Amino acid sequence: MNLVVLIPLLSAFALQPANMDPVFGPATDARRILVCLYASIALASVAGLTLIAIGEPDLARQIGFTLFSLQIIYKLMTVPMVGLSSPIVITNVTVAAIHMATLITAWRS
Repeated sequence: MNLVVLIPLLSAFALQPANMDPVFGPATDARRILVCLYASIALASVAGLTLIAIGEPDLARQIGFTLFSLQIIYKLMTVPMVGLSSPIVITNVTVAAIHMATLITAWRS
């Protein structure tokens, strides 16, 4: 899920940064820091998928538990901080719900 969302998003930031202004605001230091956070999440997701591919699912699960838990917390914190009128926050809540379901499924297995 992370890569489905982040690959197009990071590509848009890299290739058409001005098009991101209406939703993310102008290209400020804060926005560049956010892009770094998104890139870090993407890299950690690739690492987890790579671990699964090379036969290390337990290590991948540990990365997933940590990564998804942190994402759920920060994404849900955007609701009171920004409000549900932002398309970013709505996306955050959707991704948080998917990650919660993933964590519950992984915890049970």
